[in-house]
Amino acid sequence: MPLSSENHTAWELTVSPPGGSTAVPPVLNLNYHARLDPTNHTPASQPLTLPLQAQRLTGAPPSQVTTARLWYSIDDGNHWHQLQAGTTVSLRASASDRGGSSVDQTVLHAIPVRP
Repeated sequence: MPLSSENHTAWELTVSPPGGSTAVPPVLNLNYHARLDPTNHTPASQPLTLPLQAQRLTGAPPSQVTTARLWYSIDDGNHWHQLQAGTTVSLRASASDRGGSSVDQTVLHAIPVRP
């Protein structure tokens, strides 16, 4: 099964009206830092550590992240179950900051689980 066969990301942000400014827009991005084996799998017998990082693009006005949430699914988001070997984890995450920027992202088939 191919990994990350579908990815949907939606951003909300407030930008100044155009006026010749080349400032970086306050786009909030999400990064997952899964600890996987060399074949990009995670064993079902161990807890999966999946730190989530939310931050604005480099050069954008700074803003403190106020919320960050992460969901997972092993059947493309149809049901929620305990992790089992031989499945593939899909992820959904969102974040927002004090400046009014937000992001909502879904990644299907993100991490395979090996026995």
